[in-house]
Amino acid sequence: MPSQAWRFDSSRPHKMDSLKKNQPNIGKNLVIDVNGEKWARLPIQTHIITKNDALFEVVDKYAKSYIIDKDYLFISERIVAISQGRAFHINDIRPSWLAKFLVRFVHKSPYGIGLGSPWTMELAIREAGAMRIILGALISGLLKPFGVRGIFYRIVGNNINAIDGPCSYTLPPYNEYAKLGPKDPAKVAKDLAKHYSEAKYIHKRIKFIYKKAKEGEKKEKLLRWIDLISNRKYHGTEVPKFVKSICRKHREDLFRFVDNPEVEPTNNLAERGLRHAVVMRKISGGSRSNRGAETTAKLLSALQTIKMQEGNVIENMVNLLQNTK
Repeated sequence: MPSQAWRFDSSRPHKMDSLKKNQPNIGKNLVIDVNGEKWARLPIQTHIITKNDALFEVVDKYAKSYIIDKDYLFISERIVAISQGRAFHINDIRPSWLAKFLVRFVHKSPYGIGLGSPWTMELAIREAGAMRIILGALISGLLKPFGVRGIFYRIVGNNINAIDGPCSYTLPPYNEYAKLGPKDPAKVAKDLAKHYSEAKYIHKRIKFIYKKAKEGEKKEKLLRWIDLISNRKYHGTEVPKFVKSICRKHREDLFRFVDNPEVEPTNNLAERGLRHAVVMRKISGGSRSNRGAETTAKLLSALQTIKMQEGNVIENMVNLLQNTK
């Protein structure tokens, strides 16, 4: 689950409204004091994240509307790891004899399973290597009588201390999963920062170009500005994908409204046309099959076209069905 933090300031009504709509976990507060400064925290609920989810899309969908300048966005390391495909169902993990042996000597902590299960120990062996795990266990065992703690994790490294196992209080289905720590978390944070910096740049430039187009700027100049956006070097995957689709593949379609007054400069008409279908889907819960969804889409498309042409719905639908081969 992503969460967001900002210096507490009651003069920011948008943020205050967000706080009122959210409830903290039991024993937690949304506003905390850090070194004499008050900080407000906004937990943001998402759908259940899987390895098929891209973090860029998750943040865009759930957190983007809340973020303004000088805010901090935090993402659970579990969410990052899961999105990277580093969570494994316990039925898919076959603990080795070494994992079953070593797990007997793991200190049981009240804060989580850690390496206290054969499944998580097996993941640790795969991640760090058997020899390093054995070396860490031996040295840790030798130093334990002297009160030296934490030496095992310092020896094995590889973010092994971030491994977590299945717990009854974990949100299903991950109460039956063992999870590695995130891979390259610093790179993930840097990529997200670059993504939003680049996305912000593109948004500002396209907004400016669109404004100039409505003011009557020549199409050739508008396309040159689009080419400047297209030729810029971008990082990550999502922003380059957007640029390729909009600024290159559909470059010639962006300013048809400049040449043809009958073409609207926005997609508002299309949005209004889809509204009825969206309402139907929300009420009915969707179609039961792909064929049903396709049939519904075709019928609604025909109905909306007839309405836009101000025709008689019944007569036109009868003619359409009679003339369909």
